[in-house]
Amino acid sequence: MAKSSALAALDAAIKQSQANAPQRSWFSRLPKEAQQDFAEMKSRCAAGQYLGVSVAVIHRAVVARCKEQGWQEPKSVGTVRDWLKS
Repeated sequence: MAKSSALAALDAAIKQSQANAPQRSWFSRLPKEAQQDFAEMKSRCAAGQYLGVSVAVIHRAVVARCKEQGWQEPKSVGTVRDWLKS
């Protein structure tokens, strides 16, 4: 019975830690070099250098660069749109 209680306590602790884990953005999980690379892209977007370019095109470029380098890719166009607006 004690073994079962210890397992139940461990299961509860794991569940709680997962629920309390901070949600990290796609960008924050990238290595620093990648963040610097993409920060320039974000700055240019904010400055209006890519007016008329759809977020889907930017998303494709970001995904291509991530694949090329083995970095985690953003999950969707919306992820990139939210990152550009942040």
